[in-house]
Amino acid sequence: MGVYQLGSSSSIILSAIEYINELLSDRSSLLTRLEHARSALPSDHPALSLPCQGEPLWERQWKGGEGRIDDEAVEDEDENNDDGDSS
Repeated sequence: MGVYQLGSSSSIILSAIEYINELLSDRSSLLTRLEHARSALPSDHPALSLPCQGEPLWERQWKGGEGRIDDEAVEDEDENNDDGDSS
């Protein structure tokens, strides 16, 4: 039984290593594509600069796509929708 467990663990480790290598290859390919796309843009293009807040888009909290900047606006809307009407 010990040999079977060793073989199974080895197989899992090898699969994990292959997967990590694939991810690294994908990352390298995507970085190359990004570099190529950035080089095609003019140097003053807005996509080449960070947003005014300096925070990347993927780090921002989703606010519903309506330009909300705090949770207070969401709470106000929820209160307006709680009028007791179930329709």
